[in-house]
Amino acid sequence: MLSLAQNPNRGLRGYVLLGGETWGSQLLGALTPDQAAEQVFPTAQIRRGAGHNQSIWDQIRQSAAGGLIVDAHGAPAYVPGTGACSATGQSSNIKLAQVAGTLALTGVNVAAMTSASVMAAVGGAAVLGAATLGIGAIIGLFPIFFGHHAAAVKKEQSVLCAATPAANNYLQVIDDAVRTGRATPQQGIDALSSLQADFETQVAGIRHGDNPMSQGECNAACVIQSELRAVVLRKQSQYQDLIVAQAPTSGPSIAPPVTSGSTMQLPVAATPAQVRAAAASSPGWLPVAALLAAGLFLARAL
Repeated sequence: MLSLAQNPNRGLRGYVLLGGETWGSQLLGALTPDQAAEQVFPTAQIRRGAGHNQSIWDQIRQSAAGGLIVDAHGAPAYVPGTGACSATGQSSNIKLAQVAGTLALTGVNVAAMTSASVMAAVGGAAVLGAATLGIGAIIGLFPIFFGHHAAAVKKEQSVLCAATPAANNYLQVIDDAVRTGRATPQQGIDALSSLQADFETQVAGIRHGDNPMSQGECNAACVIQSELRAVVLRKQSQYQDLIVAQAPTSGPSIAPPVTSGSTMQLPVAATPAQVRAAAASSPGWLPVAALLAAGLFLARAL
């Protein structure tokens, strides 16, 4: 996960990944957790009703800060085998690995990939190919993660027990890919967008309300969807900062002073004779510049 050091002016200077690497050294503009939560659920909209209260705002903010969907206690939400998800869960997440110069997903439960819903979502050959032969991008893979986690969830249980850990798993893989350079920041941004869209489609059947600002009910699926939106907003702003930080700079360069041993040598001013000679041999605007330079020189000599 990306962890960014925040300065009081909202911008980030030399932000640091959890692995210890520093990306960028300029004033940047990634969202703070509070700003991400405010975009999803403005504090002015906080009410007393379930799904609309202060504790839900705090939970959305905590998700944005941690980079994953959490429960009211700050732990990863809807983990199979715990709490509301009583079925025995998969013990390991899908991981991203480098295999013969390509990216591959490891830890995939291939049997889970053969379900009709997953096959219809992205096509049977595409699913099995991505899972077993390696992938060239990290975009549009939510059905694979969902299918992997859904294998651990009983049919009578909420789809959140599969969709939420799948989303958190996918967030980890996206972060890992961008952090290690296996994916570009722009691919990370696109993958986050695809994750959010696929997640919202997957939970649409059980969701009541679209976000905590809705006038009616905002149930658990609505809250979890809002948490994911805040995570995506913040991460996309972080990845956008990476794009800015990695962009080549342009503009006039200033040559450093020449040093000789321990003595710094400053440029030597031209004599009036040298200025006149340059002006006589230079067309256009150069004679004017030469006269100005000569005037500056004479003024210093007085």
